[in-house]
Amino acid sequence: MDEQEISFGGVAEPMVEAAPRIGDVPTTTRGVRSGPIAAVVATAVIVAATALPSPAKFTTPVTTPAAVSASFSIQDIPVLENLESLQLGSSFENFTLFGSECSWDDRADGTSTLRVRLTSDQDPSTFLFGDLILKGRVPSDDLEVVSRELFAGVAPETPGAGGWLRKAGPAPDVDVYTSLAGTLMGAGDLEGATVAVRNLPGTAVRRGPWATSSGRSSVSFDDTVFARIIWLRETDNAELSIQSEGGGSLSLYLASASDDE
Repeated sequence: MDEQEISFGGVAEPMVEAAPRIGDVPTTTRGVRSGPIAAVVATAVIVAATALPSPAKFTTPVTTPAAVSASFSIQDIPVLENLESLQLGSSFENFTLFGSECSWDDRADGTSTLRVRLTSDQDPSTFLFGDLILKGRVPSDDLEVVSRELFAGVAPETPGAGGWLRKAGPAPDVDVYTSLAGTLMGAGDLEGATVAVRNLPGTAVRRGPWATSSGRSSVSFDDTVFARIIWLRETDNAELSIQSEGGGSLSLYLASASDDE
């Protein structure tokens, strides 16, 4: 596995700084004479410094979604059964995304909505739920997004080994979303907890056909979604404390309604 591979076979993921950095406080203009004018400038600088906002929290504006143009069911990728559909890691390593409890909708305005229910393996009444909104869908070779990193799944080479994500290049039949954002709310032992989720800065969400092989078998999928994500705790819960931030992955296979009939 090279340095670009993100392993879920027991190797810890690198920490991601989720909060934005505040720029340097501006200094006074050189050459200002002493006296009242200098005092006013100095006072203005002090006020500006003390008025700087704290690091922004992940928040999702309340908007009315557009009408649904197509709905898909979420299914596991068989050859990547060890690569979970939504893996937040850290505090949530024992939570699983079950496709039957989730949904994917493409909307008329070009956005897509992933409705999430991430359930505890030990207690089905403890889960995270909410909507992840994906925006800015464009071809992966679009000049405005070609510099962003894309990721795709890699099948485990040996039985029992974990799958992972690694860098993938743009392709003519692959689209990307430039933005993934949403807030997941807790239930059960996580009642009151909220976690904001975003795509990793500098990356895009890959969507489109994808093929891979595992051992002697080769498989292909016509509509997959892969992304690296980060999460930030917005509120905590006394029953089940969670870390303040972390990283993870998204790996989905979307099947049309006709495929389920």
